[in-house]
Amino acid sequence: MPRGSEEPRAGDAARTALRIDSTLADGRAALGAVELFYDWDFAAARRDLERALDLNPSASTAYIYDGALLGAQGQFDSTRALFTKAQSLDPLSSGPPLIFGNWLLLAGRYEQAMQQYHKALDIDPYSDGHEQLGYALFVVGRRREALEEFARAGGTPPGILARLGRSQDAQRRLAELIRERSSRYRDAIVIAEGYANLGNRDLAFAWLDTAYSDRSSWLLTLAFLPLFDSIRPDPRFQALLNRIGVSPRMVN
Repeated sequence: MPRGSEEPRAGDAARTALRIDSTLADGRAALGAVELFYDWDFAAARRDLERALDLNPSASTAYIYDGALLGAQGQFDSTRALFTKAQSLDPLSSGPPLIFGNWLLLAGRYEQAMQQYHKALDIDPYSDGHEQLGYALFVVGRRREALEEFARAGGTPPGILARLGRSQDAQRRLAELIRERSSRYRDAIVIAEGYANLGNRDLAFAWLDTAYSDRSSWLLTLAFLPLFDSIRPDPRFQALLNRIGVSPRMVN
């Protein structure tokens, strides 16, 4: 099920707030987030996020969104600096270390990524850190620990099940996720990831197209997601990256 109208409503709310007071840093940052994660209008997002930081240099969320924007464009060193700044401004939030951990993972900095996930979980044990930590552990070969983290997160993703050779379990999990989309949001990129690792390229790309229609924010990281390595050489993969407007490589 698509996410619905949450992001457009958030954009409308931010624009309304800015019409009332154009100096609201939070409103400018919120608008930049919608432009980044929903509109994929990177130029507009960068402009509004920079304006938000001009208005309030202590706006931690603006640094997070700007870090995600530069990460999507492959500018890893700049991303690191922005997330470090966000953590210094809001040390009690699990958001900055969790999102920073994601970019460290995508850049292949696995040990550093795990440190950030542990930091996020120390702040908020109920965050998404367990699932992301599971991915990091799996990539470095610590599979038993990875499965323990996935269990804490509510279940092993189908792409991981497929990588483990548990094809029937992966198919069952995919069927569950597809069925659940009729009543709640389930990210189509997870389904695409499952089919990619089961070797079904056509279904993988069909679900990536659904993720595109849903405006899945994970598509901003598609160029770097390791569980899509098997379909990366397919011309459809680069074509999708071009449609999203993200960089195909990480600049370290």
